[in-house]
Formats: sequence, structure tokens, C-alpha cells
Amino acid sequence: MSDTIRVGVARSVGVTRLPMHMVDAAVTLAHLERFCSALAKSLGVEVTPVQTRSYAELVQQLDAGDIELAWLPP
Repeated sequence: MSDTIRVGVARSVGVTRLPMHMVDAAVTLAHLERFCSALAKSLGVEVTPVQTRSYAELVQQLDAGDIELAWLPP
């Protein structure tokens, strides 16, 4: 296993019926950072959040191996 796991999240969320506080990019990134922190503690490796401009870019980075996990909020 690598010493670092990169977890990606898309900044844009598209059309949604969820309240804005649930899809705000800063809120989503804050949740991801907490998740990465907990995962790092559990696995004993560095876990780095990566924010992409879109879901398409997130999938491209996942396919290319630039990130190992994708955080997919609603």
C-alpha cells in the first residue's frame, strides 16, 4: 500500500433539490477533510483531500490513478 492515499471530491454538484448547506463546496471539502483525517488515523498513512472542478474531472483522475478514492456527496 502507498504511504499516501488521495481522496477526490468534485467542487460542482450540478442540479440538486438538497438545501445549499448540504452541497456547498466549502462544506463538502470540510467534511472530506474530516473523513481523510479519520481514515489516516485508522490506516496509519497520510490521506490527502483533492478537490476537482467537476465530476468528469474526478472520474478522469480516478481512472488515471491520480486519486485512489472518490468522495461522492449528494
